[in-house]
Amino acid sequence: MRGTLATLALIGLLGALVTGTAAAAPTRFSSSGAWSWFADPRALDDGGLTYAGWVDNAGSIVVASRSHATGARVLAIVRAHFQYDDHANPALYLRTDGRLLVMWSGHLGGRMYYRVSTRPRDVSAWGPERVVPLPTDQYGITYPNLVFLPAEGRLYLFWRGLGFNPMWTYSDDEGETWGPARTLLNGGFRHYVKYASNGTNTIHLVYNQRHPRTGPTDVFYLRIRGGNYERVDGTAIRPLTAGPVGPAQSQRIYTAALHGGARSWVWDVATTLDGRPIAVYASFPSTTNHHYWFARWTGSRWDSHDIVAAGGTMQTGDAREPNYSGGITLDHEDPATVYLSRVRAGVFHVERWRTSDGGAHFSIARVSTSTAGSYRPISPRGERNRTAPSMLMLRGPYRTYTSYLTAIDAVWAPALLAQQPLGEVVRVVQADDPNRAPEPRNPLSRTYPD
Repeated sequence: MRGTLATLALIGLLGALVTGTAAAAPTRFSSSGAWSWFADPRALDDGGLTYAGWVDNAGSIVVASRSHATGARVLAIVRAHFQYDDHANPALYLRTDGRLLVMWSGHLGGRMYYRVSTRPRDVSAWGPERVVPLPTDQYGITYPNLVFLPAEGRLYLFWRGLGFNPMWTYSDDEGETWGPARTLLNGGFRHYVKYASNGTNTIHLVYNQRHPRTGPTDVFYLRIRGGNYERVDGTAIRPLTAGPVGPAQSQRIYTAALHGGARSWVWDVATTLDGRPIAVYASFPSTTNHHYWFARWTGSRWDSHDIVAAGGTMQTGDAREPNYSGGITLDHEDPATVYLSRVRAGVFHVERWRTSDGGAHFSIARVSTSTAGSYRPISPRGERNRTAPSMLMLRGPYRTYTSYLTAIDAVWAPALLAQQPLGEVVRVVQADDPNRAPEPRNPLSRTYPD
């Protein structure tokens, strides 16, 4: 479940030998769909099926599966006309009984909803809509993140909640019941957090203390293990149940003041085979000059490298969001592979960056081909084909988080390619009442658009 490199070093682009190749042409996975990058996992793989979730251009919550063997796809609408806002994208969890749990909330929403499929490895039939009993205030609930630790037999749920702070709860029966809600982080306002497990007993976190639009933003690291907050070297900070911690107790990966005040925004975190965390994030020397960074824990220090200039914002219809980079993500099964979207000849294109020698050399393959722009790539968690992992990305017009006409494209590993045409949607299932009213929008979602 983790990377194949025990250690990973990445040096700056100017000091590396870079070779470029063409990749397999993307195929359309869905004609309608979008996601933000703060609710995860957005895509999973169980070795026979790839699952993905998104909010479509009608505001419906959609879960899809694709068979590796036949290419057959099922698209299920699990909540119709919920909210036309990419912050509402769902998070997925594959239970140990093979059934899929999908969870979502509105943007600053009032409730955290979820459903569980009724049959293993089948997204065509779903149990009733349920609600996680969470406290809420004027800032609502946003960004579900589901992380399972097999060593504890515990499913953790993280989200942004009371006071705009990250919060957590847990389930010891895979979503049937939930424990009390507690605050995870404080010491900032409107934190942005990325979460990932090592597949056994540890949850890694990287975060910013605020939105980069509202002030200087640094990148911090914490981990959770054995019921404690810990530093990266295993030093315990305090029990998780003893109350939240903040930047003062966390380790800095990036400090804006040391880079001319350039603010930052986290994008992803993953671990190598030996459990060392790797993070990717963006910095903003200016609103039109975004840079992608790659940071790894060497065992004694954080080693951070400015990888490449990425262009400006992908958003075309709202000047309030100058920090929407095209996106950078790690392959969680092999973080020697990075997917990123950057501007080339005026167009956002997705590329696959791969290092086989710790960063001295790179192989870079162009993944996207559309002149309409491609953004926010992801690699399915658990994807086991290491020859050429599959990946998904958004494509098309993106004006704002509430005004997008993006589709979802996919590039499949050669071993997963089917004989039938990949553009054909095999089956669409309406798993919710199509006449349901949309979720009421919190007025503060306009004041705090993220």
